[in-house]
Amino acid sequence: MFGGYTVSLCFQYFNTWMHVFGLNPKALVITANTSIVALLLIAAYILWGLKQGNGRHLYGSAVSMVWFLVGIAIELQNPTQPIYNQFSDGQIMSTQIMAGLASTLLSSLMAVRMIKTIIKKNMWNCMGACQGNDSVDGEEDITTDYVHA
Repeated sequence: MFGGYTVSLCFQYFNTWMHVFGLNPKALVITANTSIVALLLIAAYILWGLKQGNGRHLYGSAVSMVWFLVGIAIELQNPTQPIYNQFSDGQIMSTQIMAGLASTLLSSLMAVRMIKTIIKKNMWNCMGACQGNDSVDGEEDITTDYVHA
């Protein structure tokens, strides 16, 4: 989980560093939106490309990146006065929309990955029923007795 937040903070510090160089606001917005897209791509790779040694996926890193992107989108709904002074309303809105879309897309990717993992694990648990066994684990405990109170 801390790995995803660390990657997010690296992008934030990079954008702050670009601001210190005195880039114009348009270049800063392009850098910020590019950082959001790069963060989305890194998170997608972490979700779909990397696994821990035991075969588990790194959902915590993706959750922290979603949290970071949601924080950007929420913060830009009511930005501080220095942000208003430096950037136009259109620039603020474009970055807010970009962060909102990235967090929504990343949340959807994470949900699909979790569903795929759950289906894959249940598929192996149900293989006995598919191979001709009549019962699946725990099915013999099911009764049709009624409880009378």
